[in-house]
Amino acid sequence: MIPACFAIAVVVALIFGLLYRIEHIERRQFRADESMTALRVSGRTFASFNRLFDGGIYSVNQVRAFQRVNPGLGATATVAGLAAEEPQSAPLFFVIDRWWAGMAGSSIVALRLPSLLASLAAIAALYWFCFELTRSHYISGAAAALMAVSPFFINYGAQAREYALWTFLLIAASAFLLRALRSERSSTWLWYAATMALALYADPLTLLVGGAHALYVLVLYRSNARALVDRVPARGV
Repeated sequence: MIPACFAIAVVVALIFGLLYRIEHIERRQFRADESMTALRVSGRTFASFNRLFDGGIYSVNQVRAFQRVNPGLGATATVAGLAAEEPQSAPLFFVIDRWWAGMAGSSIVALRLPSLLASLAAIAALYWFCFELTRSHYISGAAAALMAVSPFFINYGAQAREYALWTFLLIAASAFLLRALRSERSSTWLWYAATMALALYADPLTLLVGGAHALYVLVLYRSNARALVDRVPARGV
C-alpha cells in the first residue's frame, strides 16, 4: 500500500504542474515558432505574408489576418502550406489547432490549449508507461510527479507547437507496446500501430523511436528464445 505522505506529495506535484501550465498562459512570450503555427492555422502562406513588404501601408486587421482563422481556408490549406514551405513539419498538430481555433477563436490561449491538454495527457501516459514497465506505483507516481513539475515539459506544454502532443503519443505508443508484448492481443497491437501512425503524423522523427521499439522487441524475443533453449535438458550421446 502506498504511504499517505507519498500520495500527497504526488498530488501536490500534479496540482502545481497544472497551475504552472495555466498561469499567465496568455501573457507568456509568443515565440517565433508559435507565430508560424498561427500562420498555418490561418491557412495562409509565408510567401503571401511577404507580399505585404512592398512599401505600401496596411491596416492592423490586414496584418492580423495572417494570425486568425479564415473560414474560407480550411485544414486543406493548412496542410498545403506546410507541404510547400515546411515539409519537415508533420501536419497532425496544425490540423488539430486549426480545427480547435475554428471553434474557439484564434486567441493566444485558444492556440495554446491543445498543447496544454496534450501535456496533461502525457503525464497520465507516463504513469501508465512506467507501471507497464515496472509494475510499481511508487516509480510510476514519482515519474508522473517529476514530469508534472519539470520546467522543460511545462515550457512545451504552454507553446502552440506540436512538442507536447508528440510527447504524449510517443509515451502512449510505448505503453501500448509493453501491454501488447505482455497480453499478445491483436487489438492491443492495433492500438500500438494506430498510436505510432499518429505520432508519425505529429513528427517524422517518430521513425527513430519506431526503430528503437523494433530493436527492443528483437532483443526481447532473442533473450526469451535463448532462455528457452537453456532450459531444454541436453540429450546424451
